[in-house]
Amino acid sequence: MPIRKRTVAEAKSIIHNPELCHSAEKVIAAHTLMEACEHDPNVTIDDMLRCLDYGGTIATVGARCLYVRTGRDGLGWKSAGTNGLPYVMDRADWESYLREHTPTKPA
Repeated sequence: MPIRKRTVAEAKSIIHNPELCHSAEKVIAAHTLMEACEHDPNVTIDDMLRCLDYGGTIATVGARCLYVRTGRDGLGWKSAGTNGLPYVMDRADWESYLREHTPTKPA
């Protein structure tokens, strides 16, 4: 049976499901978000961070999206480790990085 490509909206719904378990459906959803992360503003930082909650393959994909979207460590789409720095998949580390590197809007 062929794998049906998911829309970004479907992928977001699947990734934000409250049950943190691995499934082919969730891996496909994470990859759908990764394919769209550069050009679709509907893929949010929160979606990428949620992928980190799963660990494993899904977290790897979420981290890649975050690297591409933020430009952290100049990694982008390059292979992990090519910049000599660790490939970060820890949500707390990413949240700290985002707080430090996201400009705040004046009140």
